[in-house]
Amino acid sequence: MASNSEAVQKELRKSKSGLRILARVDSHSSPFLLDEPHWVPDNEVNNCQKCNKTFNFTNRKHHCRRCGQIFCGKDVSHKLPLPRLSFVDPVRLCQLCFGVTKKENEFFDKHLKTLTSGAAFNVVSTLHSDQNGEREFVCKLAPSSQRYIEFQGNSHFHDKIDITSIIKVQLLTSTLTQVTQWLLV
Repeated sequence: MASNSEAVQKELRKSKSGLRILARVDSHSSPFLLDEPHWVPDNEVNNCQKCNKTFNFTNRKHHCRRCGQIFCGKDVSHKLPLPRLSFVDPVRLCQLCFGVTKKENEFFDKHLKTLTSGAAFNVVSTLHSDQNGEREFVCKLAPSSQRYIEFQGNSHFHDKIDITSIIKVQLLTSTLTQVTQWLLV
């Protein structure tokens, strides 16, 4: 359980892209978040960046909320929740960003829940290694900030680590088991 000093305080902020829920202190932000993209200024683009149609009174300019590029309404008509940018509501996305965001959302819906609730992982660590350099731990995201992975083993505990120090995650599957290996610095 996080103490009051560790609890992440969030606030609702209005940005040019829409309403976002963000941590009050940047150091408390989740490492999974993306920075809001730089928007291409309206006066620099006269045509849709996908179909090349000229913008006018009936064909208006719209920004993709993920990449910041300018498109016509038809080419930025896809809408999805974009939790990596902390948006409250689904937002306009170009076709490319729609595909990327859809895959990310599927990944985070499935795997972030596993990390939040905890699961058994084989951890290969260059910091703490036994004879094989590999140990099995129950790993989960620290509930207070999601910036750290906490470990618990049979009789051994591993220090929590900053999630940004994970070098590689490899999912190994067989017909009998599913094992995830993490390589840590």
